[in-house]
Amino acid sequence: MAIIIVMGIPCNMWKTQICQRHSKEGEEMRHIKSIVVATVISMLVVSAVGIFESDGFAYAAKKTRTYATKKTATTSSAAKTVQKKATASNATATTTAKTAPITAVSNAITTTSTKTAPQAGGNVLFSDAFEDNTLSKWSWFETVYNYKADPRAIEIVQDPVNSQNNVLLFKAYDSDPPYSSGDPRSEIIYDTRGEFPHTASYSWKFMIDKSYDNDSIFDIMGQWHSWPDESKGETWENWEYASAPPLVSMLYKDDQVYIVLANATLSKKVESKRYPIEKGEWVDIKFNIKWSTGYDGYTEVWINGEPVEFVKNTSGTKAFYPTLINDVGNILKLGTYRPRAEGGNSIVYYDDVRIESLVE
Repeated sequence: MAIIIVMGIPCNMWKTQICQRHSKEGEEMRHIKSIVVATVISMLVVSAVGIFESDGFAYAAKKTRTYATKKTATTSSAAKTVQKKATASNATATTTAKTAPITAVSNAITTTSTKTAPQAGGNVLFSDAFEDNTLSKWSWFETVYNYKADPRAIEIVQDPVNSQNNVLLFKAYDSDPPYSSGDPRSEIIYDTRGEFPHTASYSWKFMIDKSYDNDSIFDIMGQWHSWPDESKGETWENWEYASAPPLVSMLYKDDQVYIVLANATLSKKVESKRYPIEKGEWVDIKFNIKWSTGYDGYTEVWINGEPVEFVKNTSGTKAFYPTLINDVGNILKLGTYRPRAEGGNSIVYYDDVRIESLVE
């Protein structure tokens, strides 16, 4: 039924105009109708594939709610012990990177082009290069091992390309015990709810291990996730956006990285081109984000110093798009999270995580 609705063919119309038998029709008319039926079925099959792929991101989003109760409990203990560094919070569209930029939506999503990144103001709000061999700066963890930084999922190791450097390694295997959502997951969280200024710069380095190999439809390797407003009585159990996709996310698929902006209060998502990267090589990524529930909010991204171009539901390198669902803020999650595949693994390294206030 869902496929028929997407195709714009109501079920009763299909039954009446295509499926209903006409025993008195001539041979020629029956032949013509058989061709029409075959054509429609082919179109439905193609649409089904497209729907599955485009809903992949929504599929991941629905999984986020399943760990909400444990997350809240963990927050009340582990997150409160974190020494904060400042005062002030799954699916995916799969359009190809080679598509021509889509015209910006009038009075809605707009973009401008930015060749150079605005400079951070020098006020470092958070940083971790993992040289102290601890993860004490982080708020909590999401792994299949009881929400702990278990070395089977998260550990500080030597940089594979520089033995003098420490980095953070994330591992997720299809053979891992089921996470609460049932999918492979290894993430570290920094709780930024209500703490950071509305405009900030986020940067880190990441490297896909050469042994990385799985057939998942996507892998979320960095995301900012919304949170219910507890002051209004919202909880993960009753919040209408409990299954919302990440507000901003970095995804990896087929040796390419791309960015998705998704606000659950809107029907349109914004997506960037896909940028090829090499396994076994460090990649620098930087986000400049203005957090807002309105269209003055924006996102800019640079990969290895080159501005990222948005191509779905907008065009250009600076996407004006509501980056918050509410004023609570969000949490930053780094690592790997993907739908369970037929087989394979996710192995990725991170280093030099940094958050700074932004001077525009």
